[in-house]
Amino acid sequence: MSLTALPSQEEQQRLLADALVVVKTQSRLMCKALDESKLMEGLKYCSVMLAELRTSALTPKNYYELYMAIFDALRHLTTFLVESHEAGRHKLSELYELVQYAGNIVPRLYLMITVGAVFMGVPEAPVKELMRDMIEMSRGVQHPTRGLFLRHYLSGMTRDKMPEGSGQGPEGNLRDSINFILINFTEMNKLWVRLQFQGHSRDRERREMERKELRILVGTNLVRLSQLDGVDLPIYQQTILPAILEQIIKCRDVIAQEYLMEVIVQVFQDDFHLWTLRPFLDTCKKLNPRVSVKNIIIGLIDRLTAYATREAEENPVDSDDSDEEGEGEEAEEEEEEAGEDHRTKSKKDTRRGIPKDVPLFDIFWEEITSVIKRPDITIPDVIAMLVSLINLTLSCYPEKLENVDRVLAYARSKLDELRESPDLMHQDTIRNMLALLRAPIQSYPTVMTLMLLPNYEPLLTQQHYSSRRTIAHDIVNSILKHQTLIETTDDVNGILNLCSVLVRDQKDSAMRPGNFTSRQDEEDYIEEQSWMARLI
Repeated sequence: MSLTALPSQEEQQRLLADALVVVKTQSRLMCKALDESKLMEGLKYCSVMLAELRTSALTPKNYYELYMAIFDALRHLTTFLVESHEAGRHKLSELYELVQYAGNIVPRLYLMITVGAVFMGVPEAPVKELMRDMIEMSRGVQHPTRGLFLRHYLSGMTRDKMPEGSGQGPEGNLRDSINFILINFTEMNKLWVRLQFQGHSRDRERREMERKELRILVGTNLVRLSQLDGVDLPIYQQTILPAILEQIIKCRDVIAQEYLMEVIVQVFQDDFHLWTLRPFLDTCKKLNPRVSVKNIIIGLIDRLTAYATREAEENPVDSDDSDEEGEGEEAEEEEEEAGEDHRTKSKKDTRRGIPKDVPLFDIFWEEITSVIKRPDITIPDVIAMLVSLINLTLSCYPEKLENVDRVLAYARSKLDELRESPDLMHQDTIRNMLALLRAPIQSYPTVMTLMLLPNYEPLLTQQHYSSRRTIAHDIVNSILKHQTLIETTDDVNGILNLCSVLVRDQKDSAMRPGNFTSRQDEEDYIEEQSWMARLI
């Protein structure tokens, strides 16, 4: 670890102020020279300005402020280069070679990228060669902060110039663009991870905070990949995702792994996730043990749940089709062949947007029950994942009551297993359990469906008084709202058992007639009894 301490905050501010003065002065001189069509003189002033980015004395946050000041100044040079080329005053191919003679590597590469990016936008430019040249030359800056911002500049300047065709000529193609962005992503992630080793060990907490502030620089590469026209499932499945996951696994850094896995979930389209669940979830098992896998899995489940909900609203006929294809043992093999079939699949092959041959619930069930076995997973984490899973099955497979009951049974067994744990009284546990029990009530149009879930009532009886009371309120409200008819004696008994907290005195409650602790308790009791009267 580097023990070279950065200057104090006061010294940092002084160094930054001095650098900004130089930038302002040289920027003004550069603009004046360019306005007078003195390109060589303008490039000289620009090089002096860019030399300020060679500093190692600034924190990433202060370096970013300096970078943005210079970035704004470079826009004038970019505009001049475009206009100069269109007017025929200068050849970009010659300027691209010329700027590479700048004395110091940092100014040289910024100038090279500036000219190269403009050159890429010219018809018949050797885009493929330019991309390869710039991405390779950028390896010359290995200082974490300087290298990270240089590559961010490269990414931003070339963003709108990426080739997306299929030709094999010098103009480049989609594969070249993907390779370019993947290389840049990999190198930026390595530099970002190395930032944690800059400075004294006592500043570690501050460095971690600064690293988190810079994470968007790395994540932007994944956004670029998701925005490329022409990226289909086979390309994502066979090229993009494997390269990203390989880098995530190799870096072994907690901050990087958590952030990048979450970015994958957020930026790539829903159907890509559906066909690549297994490699993504397999990667979760290979992450640093300190990574919050729970958040990653919940994020993915919640996104697919939202997708299924949207599809059901947009295609109600499709969502009401109860024909189900098997989710058998051949599902994994079919998933691997999905890339070939994806382009020919029709709406008939999906239900609520979910391909019928992707056993979504089973895949997540297998993953969650595996993750739960980890010693670092707490009770609140377990229940939180089960909440996401029950919402998934209620959204994607509402008719499959066995899936819902399977989740409830698992929660019930975990509570039995850990009944002596103080975590059961943790507010997060109570809140998550309440969400788990409320999910079927909120999803199904009739609470009579609860009678078909054998584990619902036993799980409810394990809950704290306030949770049982809340669920009873929800059940009564649902019955009154939907004017549900309770036609059999068994159903009446079933509903009264679920609402027993409103019918019978409870051992763990002080809310009994003549024993109220406050006026509010008495009013709540009267309101509950009026609900039960309306129900009857």
